[in-house]
Amino acid sequence: GRAAFGEKGETFVLLMQMSNLAAVGVVYLVLIGSTMHAVHPIVASTELQWLGHADQRVWTAIAVAFVMPTVHIGGYRKLAFLSALGIACLCAIIVVGIACSASVIADNGSTAAMPAPDWEHLPAVFSMFVFAFSAHGIFPDLKASMKTPETFSAVIGVVFAVNIALKTAFTVVCFFAFGNDTKPVVSAN
Repeated sequence: GRAAFGEKGETFVLLMQMSNLAAVGVVYLVLIGSTMHAVHPIVASTELQWLGHADQRVWTAIAVAFVMPTVHIGGYRKLAFLSALGIACLCAIIVVGIACSASVIADNGSTAAMPAPDWEHLPAVFSMFVFAFSAHGIFPDLKASMKTPETFSAVIGVVFAVNIALKTAFTVVCFFAFGNDTKPVVSAN
């Protein structure tokens, strides 16, 4: 931004990056709240059904309480431990999900047939892909923080390819094992 339009260009690019990251953060927290509600509703009693989406809001607030302190951790090297922990958790979820699903398929066969594509969901699918790859705003800082910045493009390509492959395998195996029961958490995401 600065190279092309001076100080105003730099400010504009910074505002766009920060608003993009803030929007991604909000969407991420809402997705956590929605997913946790699907897994474990807080308000399950019939007397409190009038609360509507209160469960999702409570789960979102809990997610904010856990995520907020990490906002003030500066520098990507300090976040390496949290990132490694997140990767370990994701790997554990994928391994357990694929193992359990494969076991169900081996014991009972597939419980579902792959449905025909529903083109009405294409905008939602597109927005999920945009969300999944929307961290580009922080890529220049990530590249600069690397010990060997020249490997950045290869690292990003491998990370994205492995991410897509693992999540696709996880979703497909879970779907064939449990059918539409996976929709609120696995298939919808």
